[in-house]
Amino acid sequence: MFIMAPTAGRVQELALNPLLDDKITLPEALTRAETPVRDFLLKQTKEDDIKLFYEVAGHARPVRGDVVPLSVLVPAYMVSELGTAFRMGLYVFIPMIMVDMLVAAILMSLGMMMVPPQMISLPLKVGVFLLAGGWHLVVSSLVRSFA
Repeated sequence: MFIMAPTAGRVQELALNPLLDDKITLPEALTRAETPVRDFLLKQTKEDDIKLFYEVAGHARPVRGDVVPLSVLVPAYMVSELGTAFRMGLYVFIPMIMVDMLVAAILMSLGMMMVPPQMISLPLKVGVFLLAGGWHLVVSSLVRSFA
């Protein structure tokens, strides 16, 4: 809601309110609503992902100023966001796997082979996440990815 509020406000102002007031028809409202949504998607989508979907669809790349069709823009946006999500997941995963490896090495060096490393590492991972301000880092990087 936080990220999409400006776009939703523009859609409401340009399309939804006039439609509800019977000033425009549904097809015209959809056309009006498409512009702010398209602007948001274009701003957030990587150029390489748009290029990929033009190639997959077999369409020629548009010249500067042409409108990117939503049939290309929406899947390109989704792939772009999935890439961002995987990158964020990797940034969280790597320190956690390091904690697992460190705990397993310490337990082995102490001769505690029968103790499951997860039993010790899970509380440590939660503690590291909280002490490092994990929620703040995740949320701030997520919000900043849309700036």
